[in-house]
Amino acid sequence: MAEPEEGEEETGDLIFYSTNQLGREVDELKKIMKKTEDRIQDKVARQLGEIGAERNRQVDMGTLTLQVYRNMERMIRTERERRGM
Repeated sequence: MAEPEEGEEETGDLIFYSTNQLGREVDELKKIMKKTEDRIQDKVARQLGEIGAERNRQVDMGTLTLQVYRNMERMIRTERERRGM
């Protein structure tokens, strides 16, 4: 079992820390959590950016043009049927 440091009091198996030391440790944990949160946000933003760039590269203009053309033909055919032509 570790020897109590300055500001600590040992009672059996329990170690009681001074409020100053607890405050410093809480502040350190908050800093670590903030750094971790920032790193996670940066990583997610990078990955989302990579996914968006990949999707943009995968657009095939020929396929897109064909889909638009077919949709327009279908709309014209439907409109003609509706008007009885």
